[in-house]
Amino acid sequence: MVPTDDAAITSRARAAPIADPSTFAATRVAICSHPRFEAILGALPNDGKPITGAAGRTKRIKRPAAETNVPPRVADRTGAHYRGAMHDASPAPLLPPPDPSAAGISLFLDFDGTLVEIAARHDGVVVDDSLRALVRALAEGLDGRLAIVSGRTAAEIVAYLHAADTAPPFAIAGSHGLELRWTDGRREAPAHPDALDLILTAFAAFADAHPGVVTEEKPFGAALHYRGAPDAADACDAFASRLAAEHGLELQRGKMVAELRLAGGDKGDAVRRFMADPAMAGTTPIFLGDDITDEAGFVAAAALHGWGVQIGDTPLTTARYRLPDVAAVHRWLSHIAGVSA
Repeated sequence: MVPTDDAAITSRARAAPIADPSTFAATRVAICSHPRFEAILGALPNDGKPITGAAGRTKRIKRPAAETNVPPRVADRTGAHYRGAMHDASPAPLLPPPDPSAAGISLFLDFDGTLVEIAARHDGVVVDDSLRALVRALAEGLDGRLAIVSGRTAAEIVAYLHAADTAPPFAIAGSHGLELRWTDGRREAPAHPDALDLILTAFAAFADAHPGVVTEEKPFGAALHYRGAPDAADACDAFASRLAAEHGLELQRGKMVAELRLAGGDKGDAVRRFMADPAMAGTTPIFLGDDITDEAGFVAAAALHGWGVQIGDTPLTTARYRLPDVAAVHRWLSHIAGVSA
């Protein structure tokens, strides 16, 4: 029986096994004629063929030839894709994730808002020894199939979670996937953007004129944090948008932040790159994150027969499960690592 109400359609969309097209064929037909088609479709795979709904409407999802087995990559990293296509969706409440065995999975973890509480300032995060011990236990229990995927730089992640002279026992995707580090010492990173110095000067002047706004320099971009000045959100967004257009950079929106960075690469790309490595290939990817920037990771994990876990109370997400807060994340990860929370 094909579901027709919002909650049932969304629930079935998330539950449909991605590897079996016949499982979701009937669901796609119902969804195609549903007024919230675009929102709910994000949870389903698609083979690129036309989908005809009960009302005779047809929708074709095009996708690059090299990626015919995965959903379209999230190309719009400004957040508009999700705020637009998912704005009218009313998904059913997400359940907590099951406790999977460490065998056969690969974990991808966001940092701020997932492993640590979001601080009033980006440089105000405090990481205690218990979290470092948990990360070490996870890396050991997963035989290195652990990656921290963050908007922060790779160097910051090492400083916060490893604090040792040896190479970390986990992979790192920093700067929203622009920086990649593997556990065997391999590294990838783009060149420093020529326009960054001009952007930093402009951001500094903007922050001086808007008390509470804080700038952050990154290796491949710069950010305006307005958590201390929420009324400046629209001004920050407009200013960053203009500079992005002028200098050919990409605008990355997040929780109380507008960031300009080099174009190319996102958290979904990082998941795909790491999962292509022999150490993770063939395992089930699980991605945990709390922000709009993590949606690309959820989509990539689902395309590779895994799933995402949304952290917090964001109402609209492509993740399959939800955990309420950072403390719940630590408890869930402790079960996988086999240590006490």
